[in-house]
Amino acid sequence: MASKQLNLKQEEELRQFFKGFNRFMLYMWRLGLGKWVNAWPERGGQIMVLSHIGRKSGLQRRTPLNYALIGNDLYCTAGYGHLSDWYRNIKVNPAVEVWLPEGWW
Repeated sequence: MASKQLNLKQEEELRQFFKGFNRFMLYMWRLGLGKWVNAWPERGGQIMVLSHIGRKSGLQRRTPLNYALIGNDLYCTAGYGHLSDWYRNIKVNPAVEVWLPEGWW
């Protein structure tokens, strides 16, 4: 049981780290530095921002995500799978805005 508690604690610490890091990433995008964020995709991956509506609050939310562009298709990753808030939000309201380094749509 103690090891499960430790894993839950580590998971929460990791989530808190990513919350802080996500704020930094959003700040970089708002400054117009999205291309700089993606300057070294082999190391840091490619980052986009997904703008969506909160399923409970109805407020606009923005989430930085890793993505891959394969042909004309855009794929993004859900670090916590179906438990990710952004994923659950877009299941309720699929109208989203995608910010890429080249522009948004």
